[in-house]
Amino acid sequence: MILQLNVRNYLLIRDLKISFSPGLNVITGETGAGKTILLDTLHLLMGRHARYDIFADSQEKCVIEGDFDLSSYDIKSFFQDHDLSYEDHTILRREIFPQGRARAFVNDTPVSLDVLKGLSSHLLDIHSQHENLLLTSHAFQRDLVDAYADNFSLRETYQLGYADWENKRKAYEELLTVSQRGKEEEEYHRFLYEELVKMGVSDADQSKLEDQVSLLTGALEVKEGLQEVLQSIRGDDTAEHGILSRLWRGQKQIQSLAAQNALFQEEAKRLEGICIELDDIIKSIAHKESNLREDKEEAARLRERLDSLYSLMRKHKVKTVAELQEKQTSLEKSLGQVEDHAQKLAVLKPELDKLQHTLSQHAERLSQRRRESLSPLRGSILEQVRPLGMEDALLKITHADQPLDRWGKDRIDILFTAHKDLSFQPLSKVASGGELSRLMLVFKYMIAQHRYFPTLLFDEIETGLSGEIALRMAKMMRDMALRHQVITISHLPIFAVQADKHFRVAKEQHDSQTRTTMVVLEGEERILEIAKMIGGDHPPPEALEHARTLLEDREGRI
Repeated sequence: MILQLNVRNYLLIRDLKISFSPGLNVITGETGAGKTILLDTLHLLMGRHARYDIFADSQEKCVIEGDFDLSSYDIKSFFQDHDLSYEDHTILRREIFPQGRARAFVNDTPVSLDVLKGLSSHLLDIHSQHENLLLTSHAFQRDLVDAYADNFSLRETYQLGYADWENKRKAYEELLTVSQRGKEEEEYHRFLYEELVKMGVSDADQSKLEDQVSLLTGALEVKEGLQEVLQSIRGDDTAEHGILSRLWRGQKQIQSLAAQNALFQEEAKRLEGICIELDDIIKSIAHKESNLREDKEEAARLRERLDSLYSLMRKHKVKTVAELQEKQTSLEKSLGQVEDHAQKLAVLKPELDKLQHTLSQHAERLSQRRRESLSPLRGSILEQVRPLGMEDALLKITHADQPLDRWGKDRIDILFTAHKDLSFQPLSKVASGGELSRLMLVFKYMIAQHRYFPTLLFDEIETGLSGEIALRMAKMMRDMALRHQVITISHLPIFAVQADKHFRVAKEQHDSQTRTTMVVLEGEERILEIAKMIGGDHPPPEALEHARTLLEDREGRI
């Protein structure tokens, strides 16, 4: 419930602090005094977008702050879901700046308007002529049936099961879509994969193949070149002018010098190493030269293999064999996923079927309780509605099956006629504004008997009514206030006398400026206010006495 509302710099309000009672709070005042300003500020606190012509002082920001007691609400999960710190006493705040900016806070944590709307919807239920449209919605009518049938616990169990089934169904359908797409591509991917395997892409070495083809194609030229290299280095069998022969002669000469003088031993060893290394190089070249043969058939085979690899590279739009190998690995993984998806689907399908079967059973139980409650609910509504000036009203509540959703499998429609000689039609087509207001009060009254409501706020719901009908509506509000916090803006004295806390809204002049004030009325001030509502601004003595009598006996009549 709302404990206190603080408003600063909003229209005619300079600085206002209002503390509410847990029971029935009634706000009265002259027409135009600013009673609906309270309604406007609460709408802003619930996340409605702000206008920027609302400032009493255009140089200061507007602040609207509500202090709420959440101890009776089961909404800790909302705070957890939105990463907010939960406190039994929670403060919601809107700040609107003349420059056009606006901010929202929950316990000093900045939040978006969507979060503020979501949280405040658990805390405030505002009824005005505009909110009468809610009465015509299937959701509200279903809530009425569930409240009367005491279905909320069963419905919550069903919704938990539905959420589980829906999550698994979406996961199954997404996997099925991926699997079907994979199956459609599987044949082609398998062809590509096998083509790469057949080509031996995983073992192919592009550079080595290109070198081998080049070598086999020009073997004679290479052989002649190697022979020239050998002759230059080692000479022929008779010549003594090869590089290696001359190096050996030089090595022997410096070796002789080193035997006489240790100064040359290092150079002798190094030159000997060079001669040995060069001799080894000559032997390696000679071995390769002797084994080198021109093989046009092998060259053609390797060339064909290279051409096939080049063709695959163009086909897969890659530039190297390494990229082809990556492609083969990717195709292999894709084919494996198709098989993996099939196995997962085979496991998920029976699980999903079992969940759906259980869900259908819960939905049927919920539906049965709803169907069984329709006839007695209809009687209860008429019992409450007819004394409110609709003696000839008739109701019909229809039920139809529909596909499962998070609310069950039922479509509920309440059809209405205010006159026995007229046909039944949906509420939105046959009920006047006053009739809708009275129906809404009855519906909320009946729901409130079975479900803990957020704070209920009514804006002149009794407009156009008086006497016995108004008294009955006031008593209904009084009954609701025994279990729920109720705030009502009213112009009828019979509503005012039912209040646990009575507020008066008035306009006052301060320094040539008009300001809206709101004060709590007690004792003689309250008697005078109710007397004014009965007999005008200057109530006669009998109006004062009547007001006193009404306050002494809340069950009294005007």
